[in-house]
Amino acid sequence: MAHFEVRIVLEALAAGSSLVLRGKETRLPEFELSADTPWRETVEKFTVRVLGDIPGPMELVDVECSREGLFPLLVIRVRCYFRKAAPALDENYRWNPVSGGTAGQDGPPASGGKLDPSAPVVLFTDGGSRGNPGPAGVGGTLVQQSTGWSCDYSRFIGRATNNVAEYTALLDGLKLAFQQGVRKLEHRADSQLMVRQLEGVYKVKSPELKPLFDQARELISALEYFKTAHVRREQNKRADELANMAMDRAEAENQ
Repeated sequence: MAHFEVRIVLEALAAGSSLVLRGKETRLPEFELSADTPWRETVEKFTVRVLGDIPGPMELVDVECSREGLFPLLVIRVRCYFRKAAPALDENYRWNPVSGGTAGQDGPPASGGKLDPSAPVVLFTDGGSRGNPGPAGVGGTLVQQSTGWSCDYSRFIGRATNNVAEYTALLDGLKLAFQQGVRKLEHRADSQLMVRQLEGVYKVKSPELKPLFDQARELISALEYFKTAHVRREQNKRADELANMAMDRAEAENQ
């Protein structure tokens, strides 16, 4: 593995803002970048951990490699578009970390008590397709039993297979968890295939699922704790309802 000190230079364009932050550098000494790691994964890791937001479209502007100190210095210049307000910088032009309480303020409204970032959250996910492949929807819910906090999500994803919908529901749930400030996650799903693949029991052979699996593993690696488990369908009712609601809404709009 090649070890670099990774420095990301972002031009950050926030939704609803014309502010462009040019040439502001941040050092990421905690990251080790292997030769086969896509730059998008490195940037997404950084923005999730430090800014508390998943970037939208990303454009690679430039890459430079030089040597400063013991390790090579890799400078990745990227233009990112954020859905939230422009990221804040301190007086030294360093990104200000986002606390768990403010991350994901543009996401679905949470209900119940206040999230405790130090306590685990359970993520229930489900995805379905009417036709396999056919019109597909995904849904899920984040629940923290110790505080009563919860947060639902649901969306229509177009034409897809059941397995693609299952993985998309997981990815949406992982991204929402980061946006809300969750760091310890216990996952539940009634898709035995997806759960066994995440556990490493089954190999991911489908070229359609492999990119989704890789994205999920990358997001999971940024969590402090993650565990997945298979549950029966009747134990996953809320996520199933939310996935079906998304498909129902799409059907109603097309009538």
